[in-house]
Amino acid sequence: LFDIDAVLDYLPSPLDVPSIKGIKMNSDEEVERKCSDTEPFSGLAFKVMTDPFVGSLTFVRIYSGSLTTGTTVINTVKDKKERIGRMLLMHANNREDIKEARAGDIIALAGLKDTTTGDTLSDQNNLVILEKMEFPKPVIEVAVEPKTKADQEKMGMALARLAAEDPSLYVSTDEESGQTVLKGMGELHLEIIIDRMKREFKVEANIADLKQQANERSTELIDLLNSAERYLALPANQTTCPLCGTSVLAEELRGRIQVQLEQLTTTRALLQTFKEAQSRLKTATDECGRINGELHQIAIERAACFVANEPAVVKPLGIDWPAQHLVMTSSVTGDPTSSRIATLAEQLISLDIDIEQERDRLQTRLTAYNNVKMQHDLLTDSTDKVSMLTTLFERLEKVYNLVVTKRHEFVQTVLDEIIDEVNALYEAIHPGEKIGLHRLEIDESKRSSLEQHAHFEDEQGVVPQAYFSESHLDTFGFCLWLALAKRGNSKQLVLVLDDVFTSVDAQHFRRISELLESEALHFQQIIIATHNRLWHDYYKTSRASAHLLKLERWTITHGLRPYEDLTLVNELATALIADQFDRQVVASKAGVLLENILDSLAAYYECNLKYKPGRSYTLGELLRTTKKLFQEAKIKRVKRDRNGQPIMPHQPENWIEIVLKDYHEKLDGIKLIRNEVGAHFNPSGNDWSDNDVREFGQAAYDLAEALACPQCGHIPKNVRSDHRGCSCDAKYQTRLYPMNLN
Repeated sequence: LFDIDAVLDYLPSPLDVPSIKGIKMNSDEEVERKCSDTEPFSGLAFKVMTDPFVGSLTFVRIYSGSLTTGTTVINTVKDKKERIGRMLLMHANNREDIKEARAGDIIALAGLKDTTTGDTLSDQNNLVILEKMEFPKPVIEVAVEPKTKADQEKMGMALARLAAEDPSLYVSTDEESGQTVLKGMGELHLEIIIDRMKREFKVEANIADLKQQANERSTELIDLLNSAERYLALPANQTTCPLCGTSVLAEELRGRIQVQLEQLTTTRALLQTFKEAQSRLKTATDECGRINGELHQIAIERAACFVANEPAVVKPLGIDWPAQHLVMTSSVTGDPTSSRIATLAEQLISLDIDIEQERDRLQTRLTAYNNVKMQHDLLTDSTDKVSMLTTLFERLEKVYNLVVTKRHEFVQTVLDEIIDEVNALYEAIHPGEKIGLHRLEIDESKRSSLEQHAHFEDEQGVVPQAYFSESHLDTFGFCLWLALAKRGNSKQLVLVLDDVFTSVDAQHFRRISELLESEALHFQQIIIATHNRLWHDYYKTSRASAHLLKLERWTITHGLRPYEDLTLVNELATALIADQFDRQVVASKAGVLLENILDSLAAYYECNLKYKPGRSYTLGELLRTTKKLFQEAKIKRVKRDRNGQPIMPHQPENWIEIVLKDYHEKLDGIKLIRNEVGAHFNPSGNDWSDNDVREFGQAAYDLAEALACPQCGHIPKNVRSDHRGCSCDAKYQTRLYPMNLN
C-alpha cells in the first residue's frame, strides 16, 4: 500500500509526460502522438519472448489510441500487416486474456509473425514510426560448437529464437572455419545464452577450443608479417609506416620481420611435429595397454582351466597353478604381470606338440560321447512322445465319440423341433392334400444321411421319393429349408432364392409368393432371382414392398445391362407426373392396375361373375360386380410416425377410417377411358381431354393407395374375426370391412 501511495505522490501522471514523437512512414515529417484513447493507435514492441504454450509473445507499450482483438495493424518498420489475435495482460507468472487495451497499457500479443524488438505497430490509416531503441555494440565474441549432430540441427533454430528475443545478441558464421560465432555484452551474457539453449531448447553446446583460436591468430600474424615484408621490398625507399605514419628504417624493420617470421615458422613446425609424435605415442600406449589387458584375461582363464583339470603332459613342469591363478587375479595389468605370464608361456611352449596330441585324443573321445548321448536322448524323447501320443489318442477318441453323439442328438432335436413348422408351411402351399412329413431322423451308421418318413393319404412312414411328384419334392425341400432358416435369430438373416422352383404351376407359384409375403417379417430381407415371368409379374402387379431389378439381354459389347423395374402403382405415379404427359400410357396403366385390384377383390369376396375361359374380364364387368362390395366397404388403419411406428393404437382416435364408395362411383363414371384412350383406336377417345385422362389415372392411383397397407403394401385379404387384414402384425394391420358379403 505504501508503494502505491509513493507512486501516486511522487511519480508524474501519464498526462504530464510529453507526447511521443515519431516520423511519418515513407517521409521524414515529424508527428506527435498524445497519450490519449482518442488518438490513432500507435505502439512500440519492446520485448519478444518465446512461450512454450502460445509460441511467440511480443510485449507492446501502447502510446496512443486503443487496440482490440481481431483488428489489423501495420508494422511500419517492415511495412507488414499484423492481425491481432490473442491479447494478454501479464501478472508475473499469471496471464489474463483481454479483448481491448488503451493508451498507457503494456500488453503481450501472441502470434505476431514479422514483429521484432523495436518495431512500431500503427493504425492502418495513420502510419507512424516511433523512435527505435538503440542497443550497444557487442564487446566479446566466442565460437560455439554443438556436442552431437542432433544438437547441430537444433542449435540454429534455438539461436534464431534467442536472437529474436535479445537484440544485443549477434549470431554469425565464420566463413573460413565454418564455426558459429556469438557476440554479446560480456562473458556472463554469453554464458547465460548457452545455458538457456540447454534448459529451454535441450541443445548441448561447448565454447570452441581456445588453442585453435590462438593458432588462427598466429596464422593471421604470419600473414600480416609476410604482407609487411612484401611492402618493404618495393623499389621505393619507405621511410614511414603506411598505417600510422610513424617514421621507420626500412632495412632494420625488414630484418626484424624476417627474424620473427623464421621464429614463428620454426616454432609452428616443431609444435606440429611434437603434437604428431605425442599423438602416435598415445595411440601406441593405448594399444599396448589393451593387448596387455587381453593377455592378462586370457592367462587368468587358462590358469583356471589348469586348476580344474591339469593335463598329464603339463604335470612334469611342477607349476603350482592355484598359486599362479591367485597371483594373476589379484594383480593388475602391467609390466611385472606381463613378465610372469611370458615366463609361464615359455614353459608351456616347450610342450606344445604333446599338448596338441592330448587335445586331439580328448576331442575324439568327446565326439564319441556326444554321439552316444545324442542317440540316447533321441530314444528317450521318442519313447516319451509315444507314451504321450497314446494317451492323447485315447482321450481324443473319447472326445470324438462324445462330439458325434452330442451332434447327432442336437441335429435330431432340431429336426424334431421344425417338423410341425415344415408341415404348416407345406399345408400353406398344398392346402387340403393328404400328404405331409411324418419324421426326419439321422442314421448313425452313415455319414451325411437323413432318413425321411412321410404320410401319403392313409399310409404312414412312406419314402417321399417313391410317392411324391417332382413338384411336391421341390416344395417339400423348400419348406424344410425355410423352417431351418426361421429357427434361431432369423431376423438377422437375408433369404436368397435363386431359381429354386422349376416344376410348380401358376397356382402353386401364387401360394408360394403369398407364403413368402407372410414369412417376410421373420427375416431381414428376401432376395429372389428368377427367370420365371410369373414371379416377376406377380410382384409387378402387387403393392407389396418389392424392389424390382431386371437384366436385359447380355451382349459382348454392353455386357450385363441391369435397370430398375417399377411396380404398376409406381409406373402409374411416374407417368402422372411426367413432364410430357402420355395419355395412352396413363390410361393403359391405370386400367391394368384397376383390373388387377378389382379382380383380386372379386375373388376374395366371391362376387358373381359370368364364367369366361381364362377369366379375362373387362374393367366395366369388374366395376359392376364389385359395386355392392364398395357400397359397404371401408378401410381402417392406425396412424404412424415418420419412422413407420404405430402411434398409440389402443386409442380409437388414432385410427383412420376411409369409405371406399366414392372411389368406385368416380371410376365408374369415367371407366370408358380405359378402352377408348388406353386400349383400342377409337374416334370417341378424342372426346376425352388430357385432364379427364389424368383424373382417371389419379382416381386409380388413389384407390390403390387407399386399399393397400402403407407398411407392408398388401391389400387386406386374410380373414379375421369381423374384417380382412394385411400381412402386418394383427394389432397394427390395415383392416378391410366387411369380412364377407351377405
